[in-house]
Amino acid sequence: GESAERMAKENGISREEQDRWALRSHRLAAEGTEDGRLTAEIVSTWVPPDFDDVVESDNGIRTNTSLEKLASLKPVFDRRYGSVTAG
Repeated sequence: GESAERMAKENGISREEQDRWALRSHRLAAEGTEDGRLTAEIVSTWVPPDFDDVVESDNGIRTNTSLEKLASLKPVFDRRYGSVTAG
């Protein structure tokens, strides 16, 4: 995260550009998961402590996100001047 902040500042990457890239990334991940292109990239994981539950899909893909939702997120690493969010 801190490296991303530094790279964004050094390369003049705006918050809007980051949000657009994040939106594109989430959409491509959702499409690739839905049509099976990313199936081989996802590994099932057993959840501790009992290892009875299994996670079999990527739970980080935000299929219902939008530029408006991404724009509403606050910076995570440099809370005062930063632009990198959890989006």
